Amino acid sequence: MNMDPSLKLVSDQTSADEVRGRKRRNQRIAASVVGIVVSMLVTAGLIGALQSGRVPADRPTEPPPSTERVGFVGLPPEGAQLSTPRAEGW
Repeated sequence: MNMDPSLKLVSDQTSADEVRGRKRRNQRIAASVVGIVVSMLVTAGLIGALQSGRVPADRPTEPPPSTERVGFVGLPPEGAQLSTPRAEGW
């Protein structure tokens, strides 16, 4: 069967357009999937950062009790001998 050469050219062009169209559609689908995955990873990272609290490496320990007598700042400890200030030049 002899085919008109102009019809063969049209059918080849249509086939090439279809292949090109499928390729572009597949690229758009792939780009959408990558975009969705990236956005999900970013969202999961942000949620994880907001939920995690800081945990100390070791439990804090209380300092050992002091054996010295300690008073408030500016006040001597109970039972301490009080001193009298010296006035210079008097």
